[in-house]
Amino acid sequence: MSEAMTTTALPAPTVLVADIPPISQDQINRFGALLGTHGKIHTDPEFARNTPLKGVIVQGMLVLAPIHEVMSRIFGPERWLANGRIETKIIAYTRPGEAGRITVEIERSDAAEASGSFTIAKANGDSVLVGTFRLGGAA
Repeated sequence: MSEAMTTTALPAPTVLVADIPPISQDQINRFGALLGTHGKIHTDPEFARNTPLKGVIVQGMLVLAPIHEVMSRIFGPERWLANGRIETKIIAYTRPGEAGRITVEIERSDAAEASGSFTIAKANGDSVLVGTFRLGGAA
């Protein structure tokens, strides 16, 4: 996705796609230390291997984090960070080293408001997070 994508209005529907690089175990550990999400299922590979999940999983909020960068590129950082809202549901987990892809569908967009949906999926296409977004308008 281009840095020049920032806009106040886009034709609807518009679908935009951005690749997400793999998340490393070091990034998971640093994120956990920073935000207090350092449970062993995220940070201790040996412990995690012996759980029903059979390995480390990435914190959901770390998987979700790139959506704010994408939305800031689409709508401008000042506009998105001041007036953007998302609702999301985690439907699967991501493991360290898995790349992903964000697909954003803008269903409505004008100078005052925008809304739509997004999916974060693994490189193989399996959805991990699904959600909706709203920019501007009533809370």
